[in-house]
Amino acid sequence: VLLVLSVSTAANSQTRPSPPVMSEDDPAFIRILLWQLDRGETDHAAEILKANLTRIKPRLEAVIADIDREFDILGRFGAVSIYFGPGYGDLDASNERYEKLFDLYRRLGGDEDLYKRFEARKLRVDGAHYTNQGEIACGDHLNWDEAQKLYQLSLDRLDASYKMAQEIKDVRLMASAKVNIGSALIRLGRPDDAIKAYNEGLAQADTMPADLYKGLLRLNLGNTYVWLGQPDKSLAYSQQAL
Repeated sequence: VLLVLSVSTAANSQTRPSPPVMSEDDPAFIRILLWQLDRGETDHAAEILKANLTRIKPRLEAVIADIDREFDILGRFGAVSIYFGPGYGDLDASNERYEKLFDLYRRLGGDEDLYKRFEARKLRVDGAHYTNQGEIACGDHLNWDEAQKLYQLSLDRLDASYKMAQEIKDVRLMASAKVNIGSALIRLGRPDDAIKAYNEGLAQADTMPADLYKGLLRLNLGNTYVWLGQPDKSLAYSQQAL
């Protein structure tokens, strides 16, 4: 009986199908990998990824572009997007899933740069999400202590995002992180630090061709100077934002 089982096991191992080589255009490619990672089937996901290492990078690049596009759309609602739009919760949850895939690709393919580009964006979304949660704690529940904790968590994530963006020399991401850093600082009652953050972001944004962050940073500076009772400075930045 033992001999029969051994022969059967060997035969099964020999006939096990090879991991599929998939087309870059196959919409199921990424989903299959995500499903396996969600179920904890990391070894199976690794087998497929190894067979498709040269094909997966363009798809992961597209994921990063999608994150930027979605973040820019959500950013139009401002730091209180949870009240006027969908908030960052869905994008944050999506990034949690993708993080496993980017990490697996880094370990198998050795591409640290791509992983850092993703991780910097994930940290930025985390930060914006915590700012939203702080707004809920403060505005809906009048819990200022909890709101402060959430705003500080936001600031920690955004600072980490900015530092990683610096490391990979992603100028647009640096400007974006500074927009959100300034918003968190305003909510922590630190307007002078917020102005510094906005100006640092503006220095980055102004090195790029036409970009929404050029206007957004100037608009935030204009709003901050209104709160500080300096209408002339506010008007100058607000007009430039237009």
